[in-house]
Amino acid sequence: MKISLTKVKDTIEYIFAFLVLQLFSGAIIQVLSKASGVAADQVGGDPKMQILWSGIYLITLLLILRQWKQFIRVASRNKLLVLLIGIALVSFLWSAAPQVTLRRSIALVGTTLFGVYLVVRYSPSELLRLIAWTFGIGAVLSVIFALALPEYGIQPYGGGMTWRGIYRHKNLLGRLMALNAIALLLMAPSNPRYRWVIWPSICLSVGLLLLSQTKTGLVIFLTLIILLPIYKALRWNYTLMLPFLIIVLNVAAIVIMWLVTNLEPLLVSIGKDITLSSRTPLWEAVIHKIQERPWLGYGYGAFWLGWQGESAYVWQVEWDAPNAHNGILDVCVDLGLVGLTIFLLGFLMTFIRGVRWVRLTKTPEPIFLLAYLTSMMMDSQASSNFLTQNDIFWVLYVALAFSIPRSYVTESRIGHKPSLKQNELLKEV
Repeated sequence: MKISLTKVKDTIEYIFAFLVLQLFSGAIIQVLSKASGVAADQVGGDPKMQILWSGIYLITLLLILRQWKQFIRVASRNKLLVLLIGIALVSFLWSAAPQVTLRRSIALVGTTLFGVYLVVRYSPSELLRLIAWTFGIGAVLSVIFALALPEYGIQPYGGGMTWRGIYRHKNLLGRLMALNAIALLLMAPSNPRYRWVIWPSICLSVGLLLLSQTKTGLVIFLTLIILLPIYKALRWNYTLMLPFLIIVLNVAAIVIMWLVTNLEPLLVSIGKDITLSSRTPLWEAVIHKIQERPWLGYGYGAFWLGWQGESAYVWQVEWDAPNAHNGILDVCVDLGLVGLTIFLLGFLMTFIRGVRWVRLTKTPEPIFLLAYLTSMMMDSQASSNFLTQNDIFWVLYVALAFSIPRSYVTESRIGHKPSLKQNELLKEV
């Protein structure tokens, strides 16, 4: 009876994690927003959604308290990330809108806590499967929405119609499906019994990526397909790996030079212009405002408040953008150069640890970590996906950054092969 009760609790907890990940990804939010009949404003937000998120944070906190010692051990793996969240939380002290900063920074803490909770509760392999299940079912529901409820699942775009499925925007559908396809491709070799599910799911994800007409998502997907063999080559011995990487770097340099030389015609061929859909003038206006408060910024979430906030200058000289459409600029706006430096150092540290993890294991999880970090940095050039509350991309970054086992966080020699004891630590959460 005790075993069955434990299984029931585990199942309920898994369903909770799955549903919350769906909410973080923006799934069904459009339906809930329309059903509430309350439009969120830039300062106050949507009261009903705030109540929903508050309940999720409270449940997450209670689940963490059950395993608080393990939580502390996991949280200590990435002190720079903890410091960054702490700075965001106290930034109300110098914020241009203290009440907004306090509310949004608490939401950021709740979002981050959920990412850490996933690591406390699930092993890296279980976490990767949970991600695949979340986006995989999201893909199936997206098809159902687009076909049965086109007023939700399809949106007008560029004079035509494009799929967005169960998500807020077509770009979100495309980016999530690109990540799902990569996760499934990495899982396929080690799960031969489930290939009959995995390969159709890959095809469905790629199909939805194309139907979303998201150029950024498509570029990210194709780039990751090219990079996956390179990341796997990190597991070779040095006599093979170093010459291979040197060749790759030389080829990459040639390709980058060609792209820079032919940038304008390439952008025109995919329907863009040299201003990246008016983003470069927007970035210039944002940089001008950053120069006014360069060190600590305007406080977390306190800049983009429309005509009621500091973003009024940007709206006046450019257009009414909801954010900078650039992750790095938005971190700098919120927390200044201090916060941006801490974030970039933490990001680089996570990538280096990911490389070490790849070198010491044969599992797909560290490869997915490197792929996700790459996609996140690429995506940041078109959207604001860093340090964002109630956002799936921040949850995944936190979960993957903390999921690196402690043995690979402290191991100092990248080329060192794991001992028998270290192999036992592969299951460490």
